[in-house]
Parts: sequence; C-alpha cells; structure tokens
Amino acid sequence: MKLSQILPLVIVGGALATSLVAWEKPAQAIQVFNFSFDNTNGPVNGTVSGTLALPNGDGAFVATSLKINSAPAALGYTQPVDVLSYFPFVSVNVFAVSNGTITSSTFLAQNASEAFALNLAPGGFGSVLSTVGTVDAFSGVQDINSTTLTYTPATPVPFDTTPGAMLLTIPVLALMYRWKQSRSRIALRTTEKPAVTVS
Repeated sequence: MKLSQILPLVIVGGALATSLVAWEKPAQAIQVFNFSFDNTNGPVNGTVSGTLALPNGDGAFVATSLKINSAPAALGYTQPVDVLSYFPFVSVNVFAVSNGTITSSTFLAQNASEAFALNLAPGGFGSVLSTVGTVDAFSGVQDINSTTLTYTPATPVPFDTTPGAMLLTIPVLALMYRWKQSRSRIALRTTEKPAVTVS
C-alpha cells in the first residue's frame, strides 16, 4: 500500500474516532473517599469500612459508587459488598464536599431484610450495618450518634472513562502501525543497490 493511500485512511480513522469519542458520555473527574465507623451501640463489635465515589468538586453530591470492603465476619456478608446493588432501595444519598473534604452526609440503603446507613438521623439511627437475614436494622454494628464515622480522601481517580471510548483507539493505533510499516518498506525500496561488476 502506498503512503498516499494510507494517509487518507489515518485521517478518516482519526476523525471517526474523535467524533465517536465526542458522542460518548464525556469523561468525568471523580473523587474517592474512604469511610469507617465502629460499633458503639449494636450487639456486634468491630469496624465497618469501605469507599465511596462522588463527582469532583465542591457541593452536595449523590454517591455513584459505594462499597463495604471490611466488616465483622459475624454480620455474615461476603466482602466486598457493592452497596448500591446489594441494597437496591436507596432512600437518602447526599454527601456535601468542601475543599476535598466530606463535611456532612446522610445515606440509607436497604433491601427486604438488611440495612446500611451513614449518619442517618444521629441519635435515632446513626451509622448502621445490620446482620444478614435479620429484619432488625439494629442487629449488627451501630454507632447511633455517628461519633466514630470518618471520611478520608482516597487515592484520586483522574477520569471515569467509558470502555467504548477506550476501544475506539485500537483501530487508530492499527492504522498508524500499518502506516509506519509502509514507510519502512518505501524506505527499503528507495535505497540504492550497490553496483555489481562481472569479470
């Protein structure tokens, strides 16, 4: 293939990839926080900890991801627990961020028999993770006043990139590789062959 044939393919491929990436959901910066709380009022001693992801910046946000990475074995959960999948009924999901710090939060998610809360109505509910299979929300780890609840910034994640946007770079890279190969072949053909003398 000649260079004049490959160059238009690279340009068209690049333009197509750019337009498809622009059409995809734009990448959004996110901020990730660790959370933890200890049992102060419930029947199961131990610490519940995990991570949550929020959009980047200051303001009041909804957690787009929330995972429990560690909890007492007596609660019966297989860890990690994807909270937003395991507890499909999310009643409240608000986290206020200022200067990279969570300054307030209210979160409650539950299913038919278990519940998880972060700082929900302190003094009445607080931070809770119930025991698997019990209908009683206060059957596991509970900090009724959320006095032990802490949030700390985790390792930053620069962008939430969609798989579709990443896959679009493969054809462009393949075209660039083919173009480089054709340039190498052209360079080999244009080198002068040494003169051969016959005696």
